[in-house]
Amino acid sequence: MSYLLKAVTLGGIGAAGGGVAFGSSLISGFESKTPKTAKTKEKEPEASTPEAPKPETTCVIYEAKKPENNEFKKLLKKFEGVEAFFAEIVKRPSNTNNEATVKSEVSNACENTGTQRNVKGNVYVWYETSTSGNKWVYSTTMHTGNIDWVNKDGITKSFETVGTQGAEG
Repeated sequence: MSYLLKAVTLGGIGAAGGGVAFGSSLISGFESKTPKTAKTKEKEPEASTPEAPKPETTCVIYEAKKPENNEFKKLLKKFEGVEAFFAEIVKRPSNTNNEATVKSEVSNACENTGTQRNVKGNVYVWYETSTSGNKWVYSTTMHTGNIDWVNKDGITKSFETVGTQGAEG
């Protein structure tokens, strides 16, 4: 019997404890307390910045005297950009009708596209006069080997600058 008495006593105490817990939850308004978690700030999507326009390719075109043994000896004119050079083509046209070809070659050389190349932003051409006709010449051979003719020792630079104010010499 003492066993039964212990069980009833413990059960009553447990019920009383549960009632107290239930009663306190009524008073607090059934608010369940959840552990607070640290709020993580969500990354805001980065505003996409518009791409800056590509800077226009600056290219200097030098008119040289016709090369001898695949070497320029003298630079005659300096054109600050393709537009200045194209204006010169109009002044001294080719009678072999190669203006469109030379314009394309020089433009490609300024952009390093196709087989045409520039050397450190410089393109070298010459105006050839012969009995078969006058023509502008761009040669890939004169642009291989990374020889920057304007900075090479022994090259005569008697050019005037076209496309900017003033002249160099």
